Amino acid sequence: MSHSFKKGLFLLPFLSIMSVFFPVFLGCSKDRYPQKARVSVLTGAHLNLDGSEQDSLHVPYNTELTVTGATGDDYRVTYEGRTGTIGRWYLEIADQPLKTIRYTRGIEGVPLYRSPGGTIITHLANATEVIGTGGLTRTVKRLNSTYLEFWIKVSTPNATGWVDEQQLSSSPVEFYFASIARSGLNLRSGPSLDSSISGLIPYKESGRVLLRQRDTFRIENRKGSWMKVEYNGKQGWVFSGFALIGTDPDFTRSFELATLEYFENLYNRAYEWDSTQAPIPVTAERREQSGYEIYTSREKPPDDGCSADLRTTVFLREPMSQKQYTIQAEDNVSVSSGPLDNMLFARLSHCRCCCPHITEALLVLLPGRLLSYPYQPESHAGAGSCDFGPVYSVHFGQEMRRSTDGRTFYMHLKYPSCALEGPPSVMEMGVVQSEEFVSELFVRMHFNDMQSEPQIDRVFDEGVPESYRAEWDAARPFRQEAQAPY
Repeated sequence: MSHSFKKGLFLLPFLSIMSVFFPVFLGCSKDRYPQKARVSVLTGAHLNLDGSEQDSLHVPYNTELTVTGATGDDYRVTYEGRTGTIGRWYLEIADQPLKTIRYTRGIEGVPLYRSPGGTIITHLANATEVIGTGGLTRTVKRLNSTYLEFWIKVSTPNATGWVDEQQLSSSPVEFYFASIARSGLNLRSGPSLDSSISGLIPYKESGRVLLRQRDTFRIENRKGSWMKVEYNGKQGWVFSGFALIGTDPDFTRSFELATLEYFENLYNRAYEWDSTQAPIPVTAERREQSGYEIYTSREKPPDDGCSADLRTTVFLREPMSQKQYTIQAEDNVSVSSGPLDNMLFARLSHCRCCCPHITEALLVLLPGRLLSYPYQPESHAGAGSCDFGPVYSVHFGQEMRRSTDGRTFYMHLKYPSCALEGPPSVMEMGVVQSEEFVSELFVRMHFNDMQSEPQIDRVFDEGVPESYRAEWDAARPFRQEAQAPY
């Protein structure tokens, strides 16, 4: 064996290792130009032209371009004899046509249109695999407002057409349901009340949704439709009005059901506001009410880069019992006069760093004890709304009234049926409005005197119960008088 051959054998494993850590050193062409590339975004990309009065040129999906270099987040490209830049995220280095796969996302099926927003050809089942072949962006006007629409052209083995981009996903999405019927949800053999009952799905138990029909109707004043579901390996049909829907298979721990649990316990009992022995900062803002001293302190919050504004904290001290309570939020707290002499409204603002989030409470000033009830000082029409994104919250639809002597409050609350049919964004905040509801609560809160806790009665899912109808009709709608915060 020659010396040079032995040297070659020695270098081979060394070069193999080097090829892993130093691909450019060994001549890899990944970052060497020119290279062929294709537009990878289905709605196309804009080529920012060099030396032209025209700002940009639209380049369709899968169009081949030549990449000649890179600067920052852009590629320098040539296309049909023109040069310019395109954002890197719009291109994929490839010398062969791309194949972009998407999946339909819609519990009732996804409409396939002959043209964007035109005639419907058919409905594709949820999680159907489609091949994206192009797309377009357009602006439309509805009710004096302008909206931006994104349409994707897709093909299946049986049809070709257009789909709203919002109803496509990069991976299959499954839908799940959870029973909110306290006595259990009937599983039927077919989509009809005349169909035989093949099983019972207990309260809060969950399963998989296969299809939800589009036709809606009402059962016990709940709007819904028939859903084909799978529960414990058995398929059947349930009424969607007694279910919440989401994309989390472990639905019993989901946000929607956790909020429903809160709804069920709302006004069940008060909790005592946290007390503290910390000294109250020196402040000139001092008021007195029902044997309590009320102080407001404004100080700079921790330096977290979110806001330079001062944070407000409210302190309540009862000299007789020597108890002190601190009301503090991430952002600010304000208190104003409540409906009775020994009550306050507290409004807490949270989440300065991401998005506004407001909570409100009714404070009851009792001797030796400060009580707090979740409470919204104004009535809200409809069934309410759900916030989703970095902060989850539900705004109950509610109508409130007060007896003529002011000692009894009546609240008719509705839990909105706006459970999200998809994973919420961790960055973007959104609101889902709902005029429908999945549960109701009637609350009667009566104060015998100003020294003891109120008597609270609750009735579920009967609207305004007949036993309280006369009181409700005689009560007057409650409106909070405009009050300057302390």
